[in-house]
Parts: sequence; structure tokens; C-alpha cells
Amino acid sequence: MDKKEIAELMVSWAKEAKILVDAGLKQDLGVKEKTGARDLVTVLDGQLERFYRSQIKKYFPNDRILGEEGQGDQAQSLEGAVWIIDPIDGTLNFVKQRAHYVTMLARYVDGVGQVGLIYGLDTGQSLLALAQEGAYLNGQPLNLERQQALADVSLDQVLMSTEALPLDGDLGLYQLSKASLGLRIFGCAGLDVVHLALGRTGLYLNHLYPWDNAVALILADLCGFKLTDFQGQPLNLLDRQYVLMAYPKIHDQVLNYLKKRR
Repeated sequence: MDKKEIAELMVSWAKEAKILVDAGLKQDLGVKEKTGARDLVTVLDGQLERFYRSQIKKYFPNDRILGEEGQGDQAQSLEGAVWIIDPIDGTLNFVKQRAHYVTMLARYVDGVGQVGLIYGLDTGQSLLALAQEGAYLNGQPLNLERQQALADVSLDQVLMSTEALPLDGDLGLYQLSKASLGLRIFGCAGLDVVHLALGRTGLYLNHLYPWDNAVALILADLCGFKLTDFQGQPLNLLDRQYVLMAYPKIHDQVLNYLKKRR
């Protein structure tokens, strides 16, 4: 099965997931805290992950899976074909706002991203990434003129976004945000990545898990932004890390800023 066929499967699964979520909104969500009041999980998070796992095993029986909710065996390495999935990203938004939440799926082969999808479970908007082929917004090839124009742009010319990092902490993110055009907090890593990939923002900083980064890594190569840890090193997709995503000149600026703060 080629990348386009896999992408079509992903989108079809996400559309089914949206139907499940829309129906689930009429029922008790069974909301529980994971690590605190800001980190929630619902019955639908688990239901969607189990649905994705069943579909993956149906079409790709030998592939392994790394999912946020751990609804089955978890891949312990990136050898071979591995799916990295986040059934509902932005669960707090989902519970409190009924808006601004997505589902994310990515397939990697021997540690290299092949296909990724960020799909709005509230809007039905899709952003597909096919490695070495292109990015697609709602099925149409993504026009990259805006992203290409950001390659040599400085922080003072763009909006930035962050979350899960204290603005008044040692990193001095409040001071950094004052050097940009403004700070945005979307409450959903997938939406932060969408805004960055579409050139609506130029910088995104956060403390993220593999399922938050998997699609972004594929999009970075296609859209021209850089994605590293706070030391400028490549990410380890099996660990949670502090992540810097930005267009090239801004990425260098922020790395230098963070180095001075350490």
C-alpha cells in the first residue's frame, strides 16, 4: 500500500472517529483526571484509540502502535512500521469548550515519518503530510508561498504560541513573547502545529509527548520549519521532551535566547 492509499485510510478513519465523537457528546463523557484538573481523559479517548488499533491491525497486522491512552501493546522502539496516535488531542478543550480539539495519526518506518494526519474532530478540517510528496489541506495541495516567505523572517514579525510552560519561569517566556508580535495559546498541540504549518504563526514552544510531535516532524520537512529540542538536537520520539518548532531564522534566534537563559 503506497502513501496516498494509507493517507486515504487515515482520513476515512478520522471521519468515522468524528461520527463517534459527535454521538458521544450526547452521552456521559466519563471525565477523569489523569495527572490533575488540567489533564483529563474521557471514555471517548479510549474508545477512539481502540477503534484506530482495530483498523490498523486489520490492514497492517504486522505494524506496531504507540498510543497516548495505552489501549493495547505499546511499541518500545521505532524499528519496522510503527503507528503513533493521539485519539483526542486537546481533551480539556473538548470537555470545557466542545471545540478546538483534533485527532492525530502518523505512520513511521524505521524511525522515518511516512504519512501523518491532523484532523479536526469539531470542524472536519484535515491536514495531511506525505513525506517527500507534499502536504494537503482538506484534500488540496498546500500552497507554500506563505511558509517560504517565513524562512528569513525574525521573531518580531510573527505570532508565537506555547502551552504547558510557565511564562514567568526560568526560561523567560514572557520576555520572549514580548519580542514577538504576540502570544497565542490554543490548548491543543495539534492546532499549534496546524497554525505553524500554515504559516499563521512562526514559533511554537512546549513540553510534548511523541504523539504530539509525530505528524509535526513530517510537516516540518514539507513546510520548511525546524523541529528540535531546546538544545537544537533531534527529537527522540519515544520520550517526552521540551520542543522548539520554528521557521529557520526564528529557530536560531530562540535557540540563542534559550542558551543564554540556561
